[in-house]
Amino acid sequence: MSRKIALIEDESAIRKNYADALSKQGYQVMGLESRQEALKAFQTNLPDLAIIDISLGDDVEGGFDVCRVLRSKSNTLPIIFLLQEILTLMSFPDYAWGQMIILPRTFLSIRSLPGWLHYLEELMP
Repeated sequence: MSRKIALIEDESAIRKNYADALSKQGYQVMGLESRQEALKAFQTNLPDLAIIDISLGDDVEGGFDVCRVLRSKSNTLPIIFLLQEILTLMSFPDYAWGQMIILPRTFLSIRSLPGWLHYLEELMP
């Protein structure tokens, strides 16, 4: 059975590129555009890994809300936050810390993604 990855990203081109790259590696990808869409999807089941953009359109801290809900459901779910700038780290709320990776968006490129997959597999339950 393939691992499920939730990809929460408001920019459709970025979401599609990551989803395509992950799907080609055999992952089942749930591409979600907004906080509301993600929270609805997580009511029934959780992914094996969540990749979350912090700012979801006009919902500037929507990714934090998604993380808070995921953390309330599982404190071991691996989470990757995609950041525009590393300075965003300074505003991370306490509940966000746990089993997670924080990467500038430019660091987790489509080219570098296959190299991260082995590491990500070790984090997933």
